[in-house]
Amino acid sequence: MGFREKKAKPSMQKAIERKIEVEAEERVEKRKI
Repeated sequence: MGFREKKAKPSMQKAIERKIEVEAEERVEKRKI
């Protein structure tokens, strides 16, 4: 993954980051229960 790829698709990068955040939150919720 090069610097150019990240710059070319900032929206894709944000979508991946959001997905990781959501998955992390879901794991935390499962641990609470």
